[in-house]
Amino acid sequence: MAAKRNRSKTEYPTVITATLDPTALGGPVKDLEARVHLYESTLRRYICETKMNPIIYIENSGYPFDYDGFRALAAEHGKRIEFLTGSRPVEETKKHGKGYGDALLVQEALEQSEEMKNQTFFYKVSGRLPIENIDKVYRTCRRHQNEFISYDGIGWVMTWIFKMNKDDYWRLMRDVYQYCDDIRRRDMEICYWLTLIHSDADVGSFRTYPRMFGNIGETNQPYVDSRLEYVFRNVAAHLGVFTMKSLPSRLFWKLFMKLSKRKPYVTADDTLSGEAPANRET
Repeated sequence: MAAKRNRSKTEYPTVITATLDPTALGGPVKDLEARVHLYESTLRRYICETKMNPIIYIENSGYPFDYDGFRALAAEHGKRIEFLTGSRPVEETKKHGKGYGDALLVQEALEQSEEMKNQTFFYKVSGRLPIENIDKVYRTCRRHQNEFISYDGIGWVMTWIFKMNKDDYWRLMRDVYQYCDDIRRRDMEICYWLTLIHSDADVGSFRTYPRMFGNIGETNQPYVDSRLEYVFRNVAAHLGVFTMKSLPSRLFWKLFMKLSKRKPYVTADDTLSGEAPANRET
């Protein structure tokens, strides 16, 4: 069968992070077979139904996976795919949480990948559940050097999908994984936000809110509670509410925090280490 040609002139290099078997890193899993099936169906969807290319897939549990089958599928659809093996930080993940491992996988993917050597930017997505509207998310890839969904009011950015300029990543995010510690309220999302909010990087937001239907990790908590909530978030993305340091973001979060009386996870006065900066009064 002749290979299908990828007609898109723009490439969307995407790092997919995966931990097929969490027990290999000392974590729990309810149904391993079902979990692996989700990873397989997600990768198949990305290969067959999206503009994602090249695909850099990095996994750190060592669970058997049909790599040859997916290579053949990628070739059939005119896609380049690269499978990488991440380190297995068992003790560190037990001590600091899964965000440590995920942030480490991103760095290891960029260090190991041959495909990324000739790329100026990359997207990162988590491999367990598909982002249903990822091609719409890709549409703004030329607007900003970096794109995040940022919740400035609570000190948090989305990390199951983001886009970064490669130079900015190495300048700002190198070794940030070492600060990830769920117990100290320094999960990956907070560590990335603290790093970016203190930086001079060009950080924009996707104009389309990423839509992932499914549950967070092994919990029963959905990423988005309903389609109506997704519509609201999508409108907010268009208005700039999720754009870091923007006026719409400042106005929205000031009102939201006042009405909800919610406390932020961290603020711009906090640090990655969790220690008070030298100029802060105690």
